Amino acid sequence: MMCIDPVEFEEITIGRIYEFLQDLRKCAQGTMYCHQSVDGKEARGSGRSEDTKNPQRNINVLNVYSNSDCLCIHSKPVETKTNEIPVAQDILRMMDLKKTVITFDALHTQKVTCNIIASKKGIYVAPVKENQSGLREEILEKFKKYEQNPKKKITTLDTEKRNFRFIILPSNYDDCGFTGMKTFVEMVSHTRKKAITMYFISNTKDTELIAEAIERRWEIENNFHKEKDTYLNEDDIHFTNKTSINNIVILNNLALALAKIYGSISTNEMRVAKKEFKAFPAECISKVQLIMKDTEIIKQVKSNLRRKKR
Repeated sequence: MMCIDPVEFEEITIGRIYEFLQDLRKCAQGTMYCHQSVDGKEARGSGRSEDTKNPQRNINVLNVYSNSDCLCIHSKPVETKTNEIPVAQDILRMMDLKKTVITFDALHTQKVTCNIIASKKGIYVAPVKENQSGLREEILEKFKKYEQNPKKKITTLDTEKRNFRFIILPSNYDDCGFTGMKTFVEMVSHTRKKAITMYFISNTKDTELIAEAIERRWEIENNFHKEKDTYLNEDDIHFTNKTSINNIVILNNLALALAKIYGSISTNEMRVAKKEFKAFPAECISKVQLIMKDTEIIKQVKSNLRRKKR
């Protein structure tokens, strides 16, 4: 694994599947927006304990996951002397972000990161927490002023478990260094016993698009990271070489993607289909290869992939 170039490996495997799924999405949905999430995952079997000759902390891998395609499109290890922020920025710089909405946790609510996304024609939906005190206070103050002035409009949108309020900013509003910032968002989540209030900024005025992105921002954790642990037992794999870890992660990304595509064409439920894929991988992959060449069932694959995600 340490002799394989992970960039080339990802391009010829994940890249090919991503192209296929993009074609499916365009066929089924036209030119609708794609939603992608950025988040890190610790490779728990990549370290060495403190009592060894060369102790090493577990390596963190930064992932970009396409919620729209159920596919991790990029994975890159984070160097021990840095953090996720520059790694995410490097990946985003090389991506085509047109018609793409990017979400992430508050660590990545950085001016440079948001500027990269906006400059590449993408949309950011960025959480603002206490550590961004100046921006957060500005958002809170803006909502307070709008609430006290009946001439000011606060747009509302409610979903099953969340309530949203939006303030569309004036065109001459100072973006505070966050390129194209157009909207302040307040979200109250009722997914737990105690309601949680969060704030976001975005460079789009499309309130429905923003709400959908916020609703789906943790699919990378629930539909990807957890599945790699429970279905592929990724934490049980032990490698300390960074290149080997990167390639193992990409290989698991590929396996999970193929399993989900197989599940979308199987007559069985997704959980049963994934068991079949694990038991008979060669046969299942052969069926996936056939459908990737058969344009007659493109719509079926895409619609089933979304409907049978779990």
